[in-house]
Order: sequence, then structure tokens, then C-alpha cells
Amino acid sequence: MRAYFVRTAISLIGIVGALALFMIDGPAWLRVVAGVVLLVGTGVVATRAFRRLADPETRRRDLEDRVRNTLG
Repeated sequence: MRAYFVRTAISLIGIVGALALFMIDGPAWLRVVAGVVLLVGTGVVATRAFRRLADPETRRRDLEDRVRNTLG
């Protein structure tokens, strides 16, 4: 359960950071690029943290849930 919490917390931090970057004055393209880079970076960090903290059974269930939700 801790792995899910950490992954969600890191993702939320990335979303808030991207929103804050978007609200700063400056060229629009730079804000968008910085936001996308921040979201991708936090996504990678969140995934790595989840894989490190979760046990093999939790990772298997998470993968099954993602496949089931993606394929319908």
C-alpha cells in the first residue's frame, strides 16, 4: 500500500509543479515545455519508486489492473 501512496504523491507533486510553472510569466512555449518535462520526469521517478517499494505480488496485480483497464 505504501508503494501506491508514494507513486500517487510523486505524481501529484509533478502536477502541482507543472501548474505552477504554467502560471509563471514568460513565453508560453517555454512554460509548456517545462511543464511537460516536469510531468514526464516525475512520472519516471514515480514509476521507479513504485517498483522499488512494491513486492512482486503487488507489481503483478498492478500490471493486471492496468492491462484490464486499458484493453477494456
